Amino acid sequence: MTFRGPTHVLDQRLNVGVCSRHGGYASAFALGLGPELRGVTTWKQAFARANALARRIGRPARRRQRLSIADASVDLVTSSMLLTQFEHEPYDYFTKQVARLIGLPSAGDEKRLNRAMARLRDALVDQQVEEHCLEIRRILAPGGRVFMSFELFHIDPEGTDWFLVREMQRSLSTLDRHFRFNFDIIGEGESLTRFQSRRAPSVVLALVLEAKALATRHATVSPPGHSG
Repeated sequence: MTFRGPTHVLDQRLNVGVCSRHGGYASAFALGLGPELRGVTTWKQAFARANALARRIGRPARRRQRLSIADASVDLVTSSMLLTQFEHEPYDYFTKQVARLIGLPSAGDEKRLNRAMARLRDALVDQQVEEHCLEIRRILAPGGRVFMSFELFHIDPEGTDWFLVREMQRSLSTLDRHFRFNFDIIGEGESLTRFQSRRAPSVVLALVLEAKALATRHATVSPPGHSG
């Protein structure tokens, strides 16, 4: 995740700074895998422990170290999110570690564990996107904007067919919880671009986002002996 300014997207003076984020949730997951996988003898055990780890480190009390950027100090945040890599990097690391310990899964293992596999992939992606959004919101100045490149389609590395990124809809819902979408700043011709990643080409959607007001909860407490 990169935060920078200035850029042509905003016609105003910006605070300038560049910072890249590495690690975060994915690193915490990788660091926690070693202890979790001790004594594992089956893929079923491995997935159960990995799913438990993914839930545990995703709790608010387990937030990772923040970037060395002050709160509400950046006028423009630019961020590139390649969701196919969000899925594959921590997930592939997990499967390689388990295969090293107990060997590759059988066809029967893969069929039986299909739901556990999907649950782990979804948890890893959802939490990474959520923490990505939370950190952007933390550093974004009042009235600031986010220029985000968001992976929409990717091509099958073994063929020529293009596929909608599986996590796109879920991740857009996460963005929608945190930000408003602004489609008046960049033209339609700038919204879609083709990108060559390490694995295969992707079609990337560019979005301009503005932080939503933080939700507040109002509780009404009735005085003792009174029912409303």
